[in-house]
Amino acid sequence: MRTNLSHLELATCAALIAYLVLGLPVPEVVATMLAHPAGQFALVALVGGVAYAAHPGVAVLAAVAAAQVWTRSGAGAWTWGSDADRASQRREADIHAFNQFPYTLEQEMVALRAPLVGAGMPVTTPTYKPVLDTLHDATPVST
Repeated sequence: MRTNLSHLELATCAALIAYLVLGLPVPEVVATMLAHPAGQFALVALVGGVAYAAHPGVAVLAAVAAAQVWTRSGAGAWTWGSDADRASQRREADIHAFNQFPYTLEQEMVALRAPLVGAGMPVTTPTYKPVLDTLHDATPVST
């Protein structure tokens, strides 16, 4: 095991330490990549390559930084179906944007048809006329 670090390893250590200390957000492109198993495998392979080629201290630092990238990107919860989840969230947002009415169609129809009753007396007159005169020769239910 070697004890001295090359200039590239020192620069890599400085960049990884800066990323860990400053708490920079993960770019959306990387977060999208890490949402898929292939992206997660690529991150693990990158850390494995650094562990194979670089100083062990740099490898440990790279592993810690990779864990932080994984967590900050939202892939730390092992969301394998996150692409489908995002698509359903977009669909729900679109549907919610079209359904911004103060009340539903059912509430509107009930307000139009049912007479509102307050203190035993109708507050509004209904907009419909009951058709009790034409029973079509039906037998009355009550006697």
